Amino acid sequence: MLPTLADLPLLDEQPLALRIQPAAERALREGHPWLFAGSVISESRPAPAGTVAVVFDRKNRFLAAGLYDPDSPIRMRMLVHGKPGRVGAELFRSRLVDARVLREGIASPSTSGLRLLHGENDRMPGIVVDRYGDTLVVKIYTPAWLPHLRALVPALEQTLKESLEQSARHSPGHFLEQSSEHAPGQSREQSPRRIILLASRKVLGRGTESSDGTAQVEGDPPPHAVR
Repeated sequence: MLPTLADLPLLDEQPLALRIQPAAERALREGHPWLFAGSVISESRPAPAGTVAVVFDRKNRFLAAGLYDPDSPIRMRMLVHGKPGRVGAELFRSRLVDARVLREGIASPSTSGLRLLHGENDRMPGIVVDRYGDTLVVKIYTPAWLPHLRALVPALEQTLKESLEQSARHSPGHFLEQSSEHAPGQSREQSPRRIILLASRKVLGRGTESSDGTAQVEGDPPPHAVR
């Protein structure tokens, strides 16, 4: 049986504070997306993967914030640099919109496969989103994302909807006719749309192993229907 969103770890709501080496401070000021474990001087408390961590410099000034992973050599993946900002659904939605807008005009009307989000390149380190027809495939490379999937899935659904609508505007009817299989009597507007979340067993920590060594969390909108 595949895991559901309800099976995934809950988010630890209490932020974590980190102090880091001077060289790492310089790297974060320049926008580096990662903080390595060897650069951490101190952590304010033990915390599970996915906790939002905040990095301060030697003068107690905000440097960056991101997702914490206590068991990875990449101790943090940064989502905010320089200016404090809230890590959560609104930020995820904003980054997905930025990434989609950046790709406008790249794909032709007949394109049925497109990378909508490319991890660090789109300021969402550790996660990749590809669209194949009317399906999104989300690849997760760190357990730090797992507690945030409840907030991320609605944003992904909206991204899928907007991407499909954009394709329909460029070539009305063509994209969905070519990329979706319809049951008898089913209109294009009723065609299945789904999000598939892929993670290795090491990242997911549970689930059914498939032939390629990955586990899947699969579902159809709305988010509570992920199964």
